[in-house]
Amino acid sequence: MTLSTTAVAAAGAAWVWTPDDAEVVETAEYTILRLPEHVAFDLSVASFTPAGPLPAAVDAVLDRARAFGPPILDWQVLVGSPTGLAAELAGRGGRVKLGLELLAADLSGGAPPLRPPTVDVSLRWVTDVATARDAAAVEVTGFGGALPPEARIEATAVKVAKALPAGEGGTVVAYVDGEPAGCGGVSVVDGVARLTGGVVAPP
Repeated sequence: MTLSTTAVAAAGAAWVWTPDDAEVVETAEYTILRLPEHVAFDLSVASFTPAGPLPAAVDAVLDRARAFGPPILDWQVLVGSPTGLAAELAGRGGRVKLGLELLAADLSGGAPPLRPPTVDVSLRWVTDVATARDAAAVEVTGFGGALPPEARIEATAVKVAKALPAGEGGTVVAYVDGEPAGCGGVSVVDGVARLTGGVVAPP
């Protein structure tokens, strides 16, 4: 993959984060996620590629989202979203909740130099239930929501334990003085390492 703006935008647009326990409604024009209770938000439009006029397509998404019940819908306006989508949503009362930047780095020449840590840090991949629970706890401090059910935590540990040796990535937890201090995930898809959920506990 080259690091042109077009290529980076395409790689970002191809990526839709979908938890294993989410309810997914997918059509040719949109994907709506009904997130599980432990996630900090309920509904999300993860993709939107209308074939016809924008207002009618937005109406269709909103009508389907209302059937779920929750009053708030998060709608991701991506680099490749239709022109005018942000204005269309704002005209219907939508407001910007969070702004994100899409960053990319060429790793073909190796990892970039990093500053050494200033404290004693140890790292653990989430391949056991205890480490998976630590990762979930750190994520709650940064992103809100609640701890997932224990069965979900156990399933995450099993999934990463299989994905990691296969080169598909996983989640890593950083510990300072034995306490979980931060975590982040990586998945490798089509030669692109996608970084997710990077968070550090406030202390």
